[in-house]
Amino acid sequence: MFGQKKADLTGLTRNEVLQLFRTTIDIKRGDIASMGQLANATRSGTGKGEILMKNGAFAVNGEKKRDPSESVSNVLLPGLPDLTLICWGKRDYNIVRWI
Repeated sequence: MFGQKKADLTGLTRNEVLQLFRTTIDIKRGDIASMGQLANATRSGTGKGEILMKNGAFAVNGEKKRDPSESVSNVLLPGLPDLTLICWGKRDYNIVRWI
């Protein structure tokens, strides 16, 4: 599932996806408008998310994101109307639950 460059969550229910991840990041839909804001809101540890994003360390639903001004209007997982898969680096996967 996670051995490839892009995690494959197809065919899983919402509950199954949520159970795969030990941490779910809850974000209010109206609070985030750009990829840079999403990167900053989901980054834990040292370093500002937006800066790391520009260096290619941030992926949304399997696609690298480098433009902090890009809109988050189309970031939901197919068939899962309130979930987004993010990845920091090569293996730090998390689920964002939009509330």
